[in-house]
Amino acid sequence: MSQVNNYDAVPYESFPFAQSHPARMSGMAKLFGVPAPSLAKARVLELGCSFGGNLLPMAMQYPDAQFVGADLSQVQIDYANKIKGELNIRNITFRQANILDLAKESEQYDYIITHGVYSWIPTEVQSAMLELYGKQLSANGVGYISYNVYPGWKMREVVREMMLFHVGHLIDHTTKLAQARAILQYAGKLHANNQAAFGRLMAEEANLLMRCSDSYIYHEHLEPNNRPCYFHEFVAASAKHGLSYLGESSLSDMLPDRHGADLANTARQISDGNIIACEQYVDLLTNRAFRQTLLVRADRAPSVQRALSATSFRDLHISAQLKATAVEPPLQTTKTSQPTAHAVYADVHGRQINANQAHAKVMIDTMVAASPYTVPFAQIVDAVAAFAKTVGLQLDAAQYVSSELAVLLGQGVATLYGEAMARPAIDSAKIAPYAHWHAGRGNVVTNALHGLVQLTPEQALAVKSDTQPNAAQLAELMNLGLLV
Repeated sequence: MSQVNNYDAVPYESFPFAQSHPARMSGMAKLFGVPAPSLAKARVLELGCSFGGNLLPMAMQYPDAQFVGADLSQVQIDYANKIKGELNIRNITFRQANILDLAKESEQYDYIITHGVYSWIPTEVQSAMLELYGKQLSANGVGYISYNVYPGWKMREVVREMMLFHVGHLIDHTTKLAQARAILQYAGKLHANNQAAFGRLMAEEANLLMRCSDSYIYHEHLEPNNRPCYFHEFVAASAKHGLSYLGESSLSDMLPDRHGADLANTARQISDGNIIACEQYVDLLTNRAFRQTLLVRADRAPSVQRALSATSFRDLHISAQLKATAVEPPLQTTKTSQPTAHAVYADVHGRQINANQAHAKVMIDTMVAASPYTVPFAQIVDAVAAFAKTVGLQLDAAQYVSSELAVLLGQGVATLYGEAMARPAIDSAKIAPYAHWHAGRGNVVTNALHGLVQLTPEQALAVKSDTQPNAAQLAELMNLGLLV
C-alpha cells in the first residue's frame, strides 16, 4: 500500500525512453540474427507505464498495433486515460494493476517494456515480473528491462542510506524531499575540497542528485525498495523463467572496446568466450551502475549470432545524428590517384568524427542527409559502391560499410533500427501529432524517433500551432525529427 501512496503523492515524470522503442529492440535482435515481429500490428506491453509518456507516442506512430500500459498508481492511470482521450487514441489500454496479478494472465505480447521498475520492487515481485516475461513473450518476442547494477551502485547506496536515515522518521512527502535535499547539499559542501576517494565520490554523487527532479530523488532513493544486483545474477534469475540474454538496448553498451583495447582484450581473454562473464568483468572493472537489457525466450538462444558481418546489417536501418563541422576540400575523383577527403563531423554531444577517405565521407554524408531519421543499410552500401565505381576504387562496399558502422555504433554515434524511421518528403510532411500535443505543455517535446527535443520559444510556437509552418520552419523542424 505504501508504494501506491508514494506514487500517487509524488507522481513519477513520464517521458519517452528512445532505447526502449520496439524498432530499436527489433534492430538489436535482427543484428544478432534473431527474427523480430513487425511493429505494424505488434502487441506491446509496458509495465510501470506512469501516465503514458513512453507508450502514447508509439501508439500514435503505429495505429494498427495494440498497446497496453499497466501501473500500480491509479493517479497515473487516470491521467494517462485523460491524455488518451484528448488525443483520441483508440489502440491503447491503460490498466491499474500490480505485477503479481499480471503474471497470472496468459496474454501474448511481441514486445514487453519495463523501464525503471525492476530494481524498485520486492524480490517476489521481481520474480513475478520475470515469470510474466517468460510466459507472455510471443514466440519471436523481445523484452526490455532496465535495472541498477553493482558495483556502480555501491557508492550510491551509501548516499541513499544517508538520506533514508535522515528522513526515516518523517511522514509528509514534501518534508521528506526537502530534508533529503538538505542533507545532500550539506554532504556536497562538506566534501567539496576533499581529495580522498570517499570525499570525491560523495561530493560528486550529492551534487549530481541535487540537480535531479523531486520525483527522481523520491522514487530512486527514498522508496523502501531499491535492489541493485550484479549482471550475472540478473541473467541467472531470468534463466529460471525460460529467458535468455540477447544483449543490451544499444550495441555501444556491449562492446568492451569502448573502454580501450587493453581492457577489452583482457576481459575477452579471462572470460574464455563466455559473453555473460565478459560483460560482468567489464562492469566490475568500469564501475557500471545501470543496464538496459534485452531478453528473448530461452529456446531462441541457439539462433543468436554475435559475430558481426555485412549480412548482420542487411535488413537494418541506421540513424546517425551527425553534422559536418569543417570546410571540405574538393574530392579527388581521378582514376590515377586514391580518392581522399578531409571532413569533420560532430555528434549531439560535441564528439568529433573524422573522415579522411572519400568513400568514408560518402558513407557518412548518406547518413547525414537523412539525419536524424534513418537510412537503410542497403542504401548506404549502394552509395559507397557507386562512388567506388566512379573513381575506379576496388572495394567490397557492403563489407566496408558494415565494418565502419560497427565502429560508429560502438562509439554511440549511430543507432540501429529494425524498421524504417524514414525522413518524410518535405512537400507532404506534417508535424508529428504527439509532438503537436506535447508542445502545448512545454518546450521539451517527443520527436518522431522517440527522443526528447528542446525547442526554442519560436519552434515551440510553430509546433503547437494549428496552422502549417512555412517552408523555413518545416526545414528546421525536419532537422529536429519532428515531422512525419
